[in-house]
Amino acid sequence: MKTRSIIILGLFSIVILLFSLFVSCKAQQDQNKKFDTGIRGNDKYEQDWKVADSLINKGLPKSALEVVNNIYTKAKNDNNPPQIIKASLYEVKLSADFEENSLKKTIEKLNSEISTSTFPTKQILHSMLAQVYWKYYQTNRYKFHDRSETINIKLKDIDTWDLKKIVTEVINNYTASLENSSELKKEPLNIYDAILELQGGSKKFRPTLYDFLAHRAVDFFMNDETSLTRPADKFELDRDEYFDAANKFVQLNLSTKDSLSLKFYALDILQDLIAFHNKDKNPQALIDADLKRLLFVKNNAIVHKKDSLYLYALKSMEKKYTDDPASADILYALAKQYLLLGQYYKPLESDKHKWDFKNAFSYCQTAISRFPKSDGANNCMLLQDQIRKTNLNITTDHANLPDKPFLALISYKNISEIYLRLIKIDPEQDRILREKYRNKDLISRYLQMEAVTEWNQQLISDGDFQTHKVEVKIPAALKGYYVLLAATNENFSYENSSIAYSSFCISNISFISQRNFDGSYNYHVLNRESGLPMNKVNAQVYYKEYDYTIREYKVIKWDNFITDKDGFLKISSIPPGRMSKSYFIDFTYQDDQYITPNYFYMSVNKPVSTPKMTRSFFYTDRAIYRPGQTIYFKGILLEKDGGSFEILPKHNTTVTFYDVNGKTISTLDLISNEYGSFSGSFSAPHGVLTGRMRIADHNGSKTIQVEEYKRPKFEVGFKALEGTYKLGENVNVTGYAKAYSGNNIDQAKVSYRVVRQTHYPYRGWWWRGYFPTSQKIEIINGTTQTDKNGNFAITFNAFPDLGFS
Repeated sequence: MKTRSIIILGLFSIVILLFSLFVSCKAQQDQNKKFDTGIRGNDKYEQDWKVADSLINKGLPKSALEVVNNIYTKAKNDNNPPQIIKASLYEVKLSADFEENSLKKTIEKLNSEISTSTFPTKQILHSMLAQVYWKYYQTNRYKFHDRSETINIKLKDIDTWDLKKIVTEVINNYTASLENSSELKKEPLNIYDAILELQGGSKKFRPTLYDFLAHRAVDFFMNDETSLTRPADKFELDRDEYFDAANKFVQLNLSTKDSLSLKFYALDILQDLIAFHNKDKNPQALIDADLKRLLFVKNNAIVHKKDSLYLYALKSMEKKYTDDPASADILYALAKQYLLLGQYYKPLESDKHKWDFKNAFSYCQTAISRFPKSDGANNCMLLQDQIRKTNLNITTDHANLPDKPFLALISYKNISEIYLRLIKIDPEQDRILREKYRNKDLISRYLQMEAVTEWNQQLISDGDFQTHKVEVKIPAALKGYYVLLAATNENFSYENSSIAYSSFCISNISFISQRNFDGSYNYHVLNRESGLPMNKVNAQVYYKEYDYTIREYKVIKWDNFITDKDGFLKISSIPPGRMSKSYFIDFTYQDDQYITPNYFYMSVNKPVSTPKMTRSFFYTDRAIYRPGQTIYFKGILLEKDGGSFEILPKHNTTVTFYDVNGKTISTLDLISNEYGSFSGSFSAPHGVLTGRMRIADHNGSKTIQVEEYKRPKFEVGFKALEGTYKLGENVNVTGYAKAYSGNNIDQAKVSYRVVRQTHYPYRGWWWRGYFPTSQKIEIINGTTQTDKNGNFAITFNAFPDLGFS
């Protein structure tokens, strides 16, 4: 596969992930000193780096750090920016090996370096710092998601930052990395070869330092991982023009009020990249950036027919660059899109997308024919191999009627003919084989057995490269246990072939099972064809147990049952000394045998004896009281015996009133009446801490609230909506403010806020699908005033969440 990356020396693992896919350099210009790229001056550092690397390999980071510090000093004296940066990165990595809080210290070091750096070192370090900030967020994601937005932040203490702050810092640093872009665009990347691991042909995609830094920033901004609360006017890719050709796209006016929109920054930088390369003689970098732009827009756009717009844009671009080898990359992008669309083919509904895999194959073939040695052609060859790949699967019912043909379901791809072989085998022998062997080894054992019958079957193959399904006829067979093999070649060899298998029984025996509340099972054994009960069917029960001596499972014979005239049997016990067991049943009747395909699980449900329990249930006349008010309460005493309750008359109980600190305020000794109830009162205390207080006896309690509060004089509510509304329509909501005395409250100020969030219908416990998450979006906020009747109105547009359909 083609790689666009230029990768820094592969030194740093978890701590320095920021430096992967990155070039690090310090190209410092000074009016009094000639710029030294370090290309010619690297040989004198080679021996020092060998010493440092050998110490690292020996697990001596402190000793290696001393050597690195010497290299750093030498590079400073020589004004060799690449070696300075390389030494700095080594220092960060080696310090992390024996220091705590390595990410925070890396951030501190980079900030320190930035404060003393000039162009283009400063831009490079800003790009690094942005990635370290993001790595810090990812490492501590759970902290940021649970943290509310803070104010008066200590800017130097990242531990106090909220999610908005750290995202802002990442954005600011990536933006700062592209400052003075006109000069960055003049910096060829090859002057930094001293510290690069280069991949062949990679610089045609990133010819300048600006390209490299810009693509790094775009790669981050295309990731919209953060869960920030977004404004109502958040930036969305909601215009067809974002799919325009490059020369039109660069003229679009991009703007937003959403300062934290990563999508906006990604599109804005891509626009500048495309404008930068729009008139290049070699269109490779332009095509690379434009393909990234179109794919990003397609994946994030909320416009209708975005797949069609994407395909049209790719086809138009391909026509423009037909004679250039870079057009193979465009053809590869087209092929990938058709490959994606082809997965939506639903053969039983329509032929839509049926030929998309073939379209993908054709575009690949065009790229290979035109420019066979291009990167795009190489990628297309791999994609064609994926499209051409065969696939075969076979499914049968676990049991079928004897002496009658039956059907098997064949699922196949890129196959026009299959060869089938039916083998009769003892079920116990097959169980042992399947436990011991897998895949190729298992099938090789099957192929050594004599076949009952063999035949071939033609399949419909119209060259669409899609997966199809068809039922094929399996010849009638005698009672027994069988394995059916299917292969794409007559020899059933694995070489350039697909092989599938399925096992089944030929039997007249069937059963219905029912699990009882106590854990036992009822079984009704029936004739598979007539449905009539089968009398005197033998049911031998087996269970599996792991043998730690031989380290494998053993099948152990357990108990034997015989069905009655109604075909009924019950299994209600498990092996002695065991609390639970999984088992299967081997049914036999004369020359007929049927083994249950699944295991049944049974456990012993021991009755749980619970002692009698007395419960008190308290009720108060109110939920909240002011200090000094009387608290009236009533209680009911019940006695619980198993699952039943009875009242408890003439029973003594002591009721205690506790304050917010659990300190006793007062107690009452009470006796329940003939109906099991009792009542009393307490006085809410003065001069103590207000809050949640409690009334309780030994058998129950009730919590109340004691507060210094003012009784509300009015209520605010909303009238029921009349009619129905659609998304995108204006919704009119009417509210009212009315005093408890009955009069309307007019000329009152009303503050309101409308928030939207997408919800999905409840699908039940069986639903296994995925519901996307939806952020809360503030639609509108403002103030209004009640009229003379105490009414007020709020009107807002029910903006749909265009990110979902």
